[in-house]
Order: sequence, then C-alpha cells, then structure tokens
Amino acid sequence: MSRIRRSGGLNPQAGITAQNWAALSMFVQQTFAPLFVKIQMERSGLADFVLVFQERRIICESKNYVISYSHVKAILDAIPAVETEDEIVIICKGVKDGVASRLDNAKYFPEVREWLSKEKSFTDRHLDLLPKLNFWIVDQSINEAIAKNYGGPLCQDRKIGSTKSYFPPFQVLFVLPSPS
Repeated sequence: MSRIRRSGGLNPQAGITAQNWAALSMFVQQTFAPLFVKIQMERSGLADFVLVFQERRIICESKNYVISYSHVKAILDAIPAVETEDEIVIICKGVKDGVASRLDNAKYFPEVREWLSKEKSFTDRHLDLLPKLNFWIVDQSINEAIAKNYGGPLCQDRKIGSTKSYFPPFQVLFVLPSPS
C-alpha cells in the first residue's frame, strides 16, 4: 500500500480549508439536483465528503496539491466501498503531466492497464475503479467563489437570520470560518 508523507504545521490546515471550500462548492452546485439527498462529511471509513443521491453517490477526495500515480493509488485504497453507480472525484490543484490521460486511457486499452500494473503497481482493484474516477482541477479560490456566488447573501455575509437569498430557504448544515 502506498503511503503519502504528511507534514505538520500550516500545510494540513490549508488542506482542511481547501477541503471545506470544495465540499461547500460541490454541495451548493448539487443542492437543487432532483435526486440529491444530502452531503456526508468526513468521518472514519468515509472519504473527505460524499454527495448522496437517491440512486448513486459522488465520493469526493479534496487534495491541496498536485496529484501523482502514488496519490491516486493511496486515495483509491482509502475508499472502503464503491457501488456500481458511484463516481469518484478527486478535487485537486493539478495532476502531474500524463497521469490523467494515461488513467483515462486505461479505461479503454489493456496495454495501458498492464503498464500501470507493472510500472506503477496498480492492483486489480485500482484498475477496476478507474472508469469511475474523474479529476476536478480547481484552485481553492474558485471553490470559494462558487460557494459565495451560488449561496447569495446567506453564504457571502453569513447572515444566517436573513431571509434574502438567491436560493429558497434551507437549513444551514455547517458554517465555515472566513478565509483570511
């Protein structure tokens, strides 16, 4: 199993902030999808967050760095169960050159799957999950802007008691701290 080295200090906090903005951004983008049910935030045995629909889930991992093959393997290893209709989205700053296209090609070409297996130690499970895998390459500031603009005054100004919003009233699930 691949292990990703982590450092202490500000880096984990920046990752948590990016994850929170990504979750809020994805949540407000899906809120009015007809089959959207809820968002599940990170807890033991669960991805960073999961958008739950009536018949499927979008399993989301948010990373505040550029993704490599080893990162993809570690992320896929950390997702305990993926159902037939589920999708996996890695939200990140970027993907190393050639990684996204080669992973996409592995969905269609056996020789690419074989290369990933031999050269990058991808397991059968990793390879089986690739058709469900997508990348959303986005900077944290974009997710923040999406969340603020979709949410209208309720999210932008955090005026929870205000009735003015671009959305119909909804229950506030969580409030993120203001970015500095």
